[in-house]
Amino acid sequence: MINDKIFSIDEYDFKFEGIKGDLKISASDFKVNEIDFNNNMIDFQRVTKDDTLEKTGMFLWIDIWRKNIDHGKMIFLLSNYFGVNEKDITTAGIKDAKAEIIQLVAIFNPQKNIKEGELLEGKLKIRNLRYKRDGLFPGNMKGNYFQIIINNCTKLNKETIEKFKKFCKSGILNYYGYQRFGSYRPITSLLGRELILKNYENAVNIFLGGESINEDELFRKNWRDFKSPKKLLEAWDRVPYLEKKLLLHLVDKKDDFEGAIKKLPSYLINLAKSSFISQLFNEYISYRGREKKILKGERQIDENIEIALPSHHWKEPLNEIWRKVFDKFSININKDLVDVRHSSRLLYIYPKLFHYEVLNDNQLLIEFSLKNGQYATIVLRELMKSDVSCYF
Repeated sequence: MINDKIFSIDEYDFKFEGIKGDLKISASDFKVNEIDFNNNMIDFQRVTKDDTLEKTGMFLWIDIWRKNIDHGKMIFLLSNYFGVNEKDITTAGIKDAKAEIIQLVAIFNPQKNIKEGELLEGKLKIRNLRYKRDGLFPGNMKGNYFQIIINNCTKLNKETIEKFKKFCKSGILNYYGYQRFGSYRPITSLLGRELILKNYENAVNIFLGGESINEDELFRKNWRDFKSPKKLLEAWDRVPYLEKKLLLHLVDKKDDFEGAIKKLPSYLINLAKSSFISQLFNEYISYRGREKKILKGERQIDENIEIALPSHHWKEPLNEIWRKVFDKFSININKDLVDVRHSSRLLYIYPKLFHYEVLNDNQLLIEFSLKNGQYATIVLRELMKSDVSCYF
């Protein structure tokens, strides 16, 4: 059963009864707009005229509207549309699949279709094309603005929401959200650990055979039971694109697990590795909590605390909490982190532009903005206190 502990997320911090409810009954219930570094929300309604298209720079920047399409499929469709390699397409961040999203995308040296269009009817549109000298990279934005409808709120109470609004001003522990680890099949962190440790056979087994709560579990079990790529391809009539690439490679080159893993897109490999570091961070702040004392590897920044994340720079755990985390996950700090780059993360989330509207007796519209890399589901779990499955 999927629960918070799987994601190293601790008990609730907001001590009042939750309003319950479900997120994402439909993709339109969860709307996300990127906010650029000039503090502007990406405006998809503005239409570019051909004569205003900038002529300098090798990167074509576009605004994307997408609905119920995951990041990987978006990249695949854009690569076909513009005639480029998938690696030539970059974004500032990976968003939820089951959502309605407006975001920036950059394409290096597109070869065709330099025009606005609808790539998938009612699901993927592009507008506002302009050339720039630089591409996008992860984190290359200020944040996101969320408009979210929570349905089936069996304990909807305006007084609770007002108390929660005040609670937000004291900060919410900045856990990485469920999406970071794979919501329906939370294997991303497990996969990342094996990739960091270079255990490629284990990584393949997790990617193909990790348990799922969806209808594909029968085929995942087939891999766990038989480990036969040919047998699984014969049984699985609608094999997902990435799984098919791995299986075909293993049919052609038996037991070449490292080669099979390299069939995964680089963004997914990097995401998996960083997901494992994210789980270490979640575990760290679960132990740490709201302790005001600044520990080694931390520093005060205004009302927040910045925490250094594990990397190849570390020769030993920076404090006793990190030592406890490494012991739990059996991490050898001198051997297992050699490919992990330095990064950091803030301890608290402070939602801004908080607004809500009670739509009816069991339905709530809630809006707020978050800094880049912060998760709306982590904010909402404190208010809702629903089963984890209700957030997917």
